[in-house]
Amino acid sequence: MANYVPGKKYGLIIPKAAASKPAAGLSETRIKKKPSIFNQSDSDSDKSDGDDWVKKSLKSKAAKSSGLKKQTKIVMAQALEEDPTVFQYDEVYDKMEQSKEVEKEKKKEVDRKPKYIKQLLKSAEIRNKENERRIERQVQKEREAEGEMYADKESFVTGAYRAKMEEMAKEQEEEERKARIEAALDV
Repeated sequence: MANYVPGKKYGLIIPKAAASKPAAGLSETRIKKKPSIFNQSDSDSDKSDGDDWVKKSLKSKAAKSSGLKKQTKIVMAQALEEDPTVFQYDEVYDKMEQSKEVEKEKKKEVDRKPKYIKQLLKSAEIRNKENERRIERQVQKEREAEGEMYADKESFVTGAYRAKMEEMAKEQEEEERKARIEAALDV
């Protein structure tokens, strides 16, 4: 015991006033139950009305004369009479948060459709049709360049090819009509 200091007590130190009392009395004086921090019981049996705590706090503040003006107290009492949930901020906030979460879930389910794919497919189709017309014009020029070389031969045209050519002609006329209208509207 190199650290021994004379006059210093080590171990269980009993106060002098309590030392004269018996050991049973010692435990009673030392262990005192402290009240709850928020002045509430430890059990969860306080499931009264939501506005009950507001009324209790108003009464306790009035008893202590907390500095609230009489007019303010009257206004608060009238607000409670009109709507008993006027001071229940947490409950209302929780409901609002739940409704926001529900709306987010609905949006996640609804917004899963592609937005621009229809327009992309339409523009791809237009490009393909223009490419087919370009190729067809090129083939027509080659036939005209051949001229009389195959004039004595018989030409065969299938029904599907004829329908395709008629459709392409209609589309060409429609595009020309739109171009004329657009040119007329341009100032």
